[in-house]
Amino acid sequence: MRSRLIKITLSLVLFSFLTLLCWFYFLHYQEIRKKDPRYQVVAIALKSLGPSTLPSSFFAEVLELSTDQPTPLFDFSTDWAEQQLLLTPYLTQVRVERIKPSVIFIEYQAREAVARVGNYSLAAIDRDGVLFPYLPYTNYSHLPEVYFDLVNEPEWGGVLAKKDLQLFLNIEQRLQNLGVQIERLDLSRLEVPTLGRREILLTVQDAASNYTLRLPPQELDSALERYGLLKEHLTESDETIDLRLTDLAYIMEKS
Repeated sequence: MRSRLIKITLSLVLFSFLTLLCWFYFLHYQEIRKKDPRYQVVAIALKSLGPSTLPSSFFAEVLELSTDQPTPLFDFSTDWAEQQLLLTPYLTQVRVERIKPSVIFIEYQAREAVARVGNYSLAAIDRDGVLFPYLPYTNYSHLPEVYFDLVNEPEWGGVLAKKDLQLFLNIEQRLQNLGVQIERLDLSRLEVPTLGRREILLTVQDAASNYTLRLPPQELDSALERYGLLKEHLTESDETIDLRLTDLAYIMEKS
């Protein structure tokens, strides 16, 4: 019985020793691999899931990756990387992988801007109303500029009021159906105290010229229908079309 107990004890000691030895070897191997120049991050591979793309320099900056001071591949945490990227206002989803020996692979969905926000300097919104700043390498000059009636201005990544966003999208859709593009839309006068001053100011561009439309917030659909009937008869000399009164349109020419 005593001999058997000694054998069991020796077996446990030997097993513990071998386990500890393997663990130390694993740590040693990890340390060697970290210092191996073959296993340092030298490239970022990108795959966009949508039409909007971001350059590798954006991801390198957020993830603190540099060729001057390469990051060991096995020190790089993919969970941390995904969290850091989603903290920026530019991405809706992201997946990060390490690819041996030296590549970080990033699959992402970038926000797609639908308008510039005139209340801010160099700001845009996507279709969900999320506010984000221009990046240095993006160009949104072709998008309409929209001024919203902002009581509390959201921070980057915040969401604009849903009713104002929906109003803009509805107007944009109606004008697209007419073959007209929005250049500038001012929704900041929707809730002014004086009823007579409540209006929507809309600058549009069609084949003929640019026009400013003065529209009533309450009878907007009717006013846009009247503009659709008028637009084929407008000329380059026309500048402002006031559609705030029912069944009437005042057309002011350029001075």
